[in-house]
Amino acid sequence: MKQIKQKLNSQCGASLMITLIFFLVCVMIASVTLTAASASVGRTVQQRKEQQAYLSVSSAAQLLQSSFQSAGMSVTAERVALTHQCNRNLSQHTEKPASDWQDTTQVTEGDDMAWLRGYLRSDALSLSKTPDAATPTHTFTIKPDNADMLAVQVKMTMEKDYKLIFDLAAVDPNQAGKTLTAYTMEVAFTGTATEESASANDTTATCQYITTETVIDDTGSFTEVEKTVTTPLLRTTTTRTISWQAGVITKGAIS
Repeated sequence: MKQIKQKLNSQCGASLMITLIFFLVCVMIASVTLTAASASVGRTVQQRKEQQAYLSVSSAAQLLQSSFQSAGMSVTAERVALTHQCNRNLSQHTEKPASDWQDTTQVTEGDDMAWLRGYLRSDALSLSKTPDAATPTHTFTIKPDNADMLAVQVKMTMEKDYKLIFDLAAVDPNQAGKTLTAYTMEVAFTGTATEESASANDTTATCQYITTETVIDDTGSFTEVEKTVTTPLLRTTTTRTISWQAGVITKGAIS
């Protein structure tokens, strides 16, 4: 019995137990601190990526807006119609229909925005020829000069009324082919189409037909003679000019 009481009252190993408990508490505190630090670093990285995306998309949107304003974006197309002036019944000859629209936009040497004008010319011409055709779209990437900025993917759409819509989203630097949708923007330009027509006789395109008329010869007799009549066709040239107004930037337009 005495030996049992001595063992119960013994302090041997108590300091070791206290040391172990203290070490466990320190480990738990360190673990919580590291977890909080990791979460803070993750938030900082994410915030930096979002800030990069916002600045990159904003810069690209302003670049598009200013490019249209400074370059005066517009395209032209012409269509020619030939009509007869012979006053004959149309069933007596084939009426030549109007020609299809042809792009007549003047190209300037060294134009930095020639690639964008190319899209505008092809899309506007397509809609002029076939107004009910599918809405043309293009996707391209604007690459930044600053290493701290992200590349921006742009989807360009020209609607049937020639309105231009650019949807912008930053390219994810860590995932190829992916975009960051946290910050997106839209730049919209209203399109205006105006037309002017001019008509003139076209001597290279004529209408010829043979008719008969009655004349009085030298003896006083009435004689019918054949006569070839040539009349020039009327050439009407219609010029359509499509221009775009200052763009309006909208944040978060991509769903």
